[in-house]
Amino acid sequence: MPWLQVTLMSQRKEFAQLAMVDGANMARLCRSFNISRKTGYKWLARYLREGEAGLRDRSRRPRASPWLTPPALEEAVLALRPCLQPARSPPFCTARAASTRKHR
Repeated sequence: MPWLQVTLMSQRKEFAQLAMVDGANMARLCRSFNISRKTGYKWLARYLREGEAGLRDRSRRPRASPWLTPPALEEAVLALRPCLQPARSPPFCTARAASTRKHR
């Protein structure tokens, strides 16, 4: 007798379908699936809004990064990185560091 194949998506879909049944007890249903009620309501809302695609895992990466380092500064730091090694400090590093400093 083969094993029952259960995927994360099939469990989420089953949860959403059971939650849509009239008279479904959300707290008991969430407990049986070992998830919080907050997660259960989130999955149900996504399923109603987007269908099966709403039950997929989403990226946690932020949509915007306001504190992102400007590309020019990033390039300057990367250019100086070999100079920051304590064992070696070639003469061209000190000249490059001096040329990138801003004078007040």
